[in-house]
Amino acid sequence: MTDRRRALRSAVWHLILIVGCVVFAFPFYWLITTSMKERTEIFVSPPKWVPGTPERVATSPYASANEYPRLRMPDDRPLPYDSATMGQVLAKLEEAGLAADPAQVAALAELTGGVETFRVGLFNETAAGLPKDQWAQPADEVAGSLAARVTPELAKKVFDNVFRGFQLRGLTVLDMTQRSYRPSGRLTVEAEPPAFVSDLGEGGAEPTRLLHYEFGSTNKAVFTVSADMPTLEGSFAGITVPLTGDKSWHALSVEIDTPEGLFRSREAYSLADALSVEWKWLLPEAESGFRKEKDYTDLVRVGDGTVPPGRMEARLTLTRRGPLAAAMCKFTRAYSDALRYIDFWRYLGNTVAIVCLSILGALVSCSLVAYGFARLTFPGRDILFAVLLSTMMLPGQVTMVPQFLIYRYLGWYNTLLPLWAPSFLGSAFFIFMLRQFMKSIPKDIEDAAKIDGCGYFGIYWRIMLPLIKPALAAVAIFTFMGAWNNFMGPLIYLNDERLYPLSLGIYQFRMEHSAEYSMMMAASTLMMLPVLTVFFVAQRYFIQGVTLTGVKG
Repeated sequence: MTDRRRALRSAVWHLILIVGCVVFAFPFYWLITTSMKERTEIFVSPPKWVPGTPERVATSPYASANEYPRLRMPDDRPLPYDSATMGQVLAKLEEAGLAADPAQVAALAELTGGVETFRVGLFNETAAGLPKDQWAQPADEVAGSLAARVTPELAKKVFDNVFRGFQLRGLTVLDMTQRSYRPSGRLTVEAEPPAFVSDLGEGGAEPTRLLHYEFGSTNKAVFTVSADMPTLEGSFAGITVPLTGDKSWHALSVEIDTPEGLFRSREAYSLADALSVEWKWLLPEAESGFRKEKDYTDLVRVGDGTVPPGRMEARLTLTRRGPLAAAMCKFTRAYSDALRYIDFWRYLGNTVAIVCLSILGALVSCSLVAYGFARLTFPGRDILFAVLLSTMMLPGQVTMVPQFLIYRYLGWYNTLLPLWAPSFLGSAFFIFMLRQFMKSIPKDIEDAAKIDGCGYFGIYWRIMLPLIKPALAAVAIFTFMGAWNNFMGPLIYLNDERLYPLSLGIYQFRMEHSAEYSMMMAASTLMMLPVLTVFFVAQRYFIQGVTLTGVKG
């Protein structure tokens, strides 16, 4: 009976620990999964706890069922009608959608499942705003009420959520003087089979081209844009292409043939969104002239141009990505975008320099002072130690302004010195912790070293430091976490963005991209991972240093 109770008690405690781990791990799960989601997957009801995978797209344009996967009543109530009656309601909604915008319904009619998904979308959108008491009316009256809510704006919203197509609008040439030039005349867009091009209508000077492709035996589709080469005041820097993706996650590469040379994109651009963007392909030497953020793809010169003078060609090659490659591209997109928009490696280098110097300063200064207070006897030792401990009573807000004035007088403002140099002056808490640990070491070891001719510094270096490794590890971990996450210090002392650590760099990124939640979560994950890694690698020393400190003495 006793063994059974012991086993039951152990099982209960293990269950409590598992539940606790799940509860405390949930924020990290939410952080990582949010970094893998698209914008449309974040603020949805009910929430999506698992990021979705991209659709398998072999033909474009196509009808997407991601936004409207099924008929849905408000508050997830059951559907009020059987399949036959529901079909009549959907037919009524289709008529209303056709009357609101015939061209869009006709475009969806050419796509597999396009009209059916359009009907589902109209029902879900109109049902969400219909009062609950009206559902008790006959089906014909409900269908009429729903159809009356179909407006051209609502029909366009549903069409945009269903229709997916790769669209192209014009082209702009950029030079090194930061000027942009539109080619004169009409652009010519040609496609190699199994691809072709159709016009969606006039959109200003240039019509919007819908680029059709179908991956079969080949996994590539090629579109060639030909235009007159404008006269540039500076040398060629790149092009801007207004385009709309089809959320296929296929890889788009560009080859630009101009009289100044043949240029090719260094990496592929993913058709990840169904939003209209003006994407740039630029030479690296043009980076400083356009944007501080890297919202473009690098070009590299691969040879001499082959087009005649006064002409240019942009060859767009769309390469198919398989399901696994598309999913990996989707899950890592926020991280690659965060690294693109943040000068991550510069910020990381600054942070590592601050952290390493802070750890070195804390270990050297605190261990030396703690050794003096723990093992040496001199007049006023206890009084000085009490004064040292009293400094822990001063809030950081009290010393913030005097410290700033001192560092500015020393010429340290807008340098990294105020962020790591104070660690060489010691920390009252770490000195106290190391002193208590050193006082637990037997006096006989120190006496034996003195008999062998070892001096005070030799005892400190050869005996004390090896014996207090767990406490030193705890100091290093605490210092690492404090220096890595330090935000107020860089905010006060740094004005040059080239000196920013990760904490301040990510804060600036959040101010500029507050709506990009996936990128924010990805940037936060990149900053959090080193801290977690260090803790799990050194947790044995950390726990040992904290638990053994102050046991004796």
